[in-house]
Amino acid sequence: GPEDRAHAVDAQGRVDPGTSQLLGLQELTGGRLDRALALLAEAVAAVPDNALGWRQLGVALAQAREYEAAQAAVEKGLALDPTSMEGWYNLGVVVWKRGDPAAALAHLEHAWKLDPGNERVQFMLQSVASSQRRTGAQGASEQRAPGDGAQ
Repeated sequence: GPEDRAHAVDAQGRVDPGTSQLLGLQELTGGRLDRALALLAEAVAAVPDNALGWRQLGVALAQAREYEAAQAAVEKGLALDPTSMEGWYNLGVVVWKRGDPAAALAHLEHAWKLDPGNERVQFMLQSVASSQRRTGAQGASEQRAPGDGAQ
């Protein structure tokens, strides 16, 4: 029954998506990726129109190197909140890790337009552009994205 579940549930035994999301973010920050993925997936399953929850799930999936699933999650978040600079930034990072620097630059430029002067976006734009020049897109997917935080 619900008392056996290691999930965030309310008094009626229903998933409390806000608590799941918060705990998932704490687990992600603490490096407990499997637990973070379970909690964040639980949160978006309970409230599928939570743009922030989808972005956070996408970040966790990217940290697990599940880039295709990460891209799908971030894109769901952006469909719900297309003005999210963090969403476009996260999408840029994920598609870069998937080996598509041209798409990454386009998404990062969109993030830049939403928040001109953002230092993380500027740094990623420079990183992707320089890796593209250095490698011709070879090996860019294994680069570590600075500031890969769950936003």
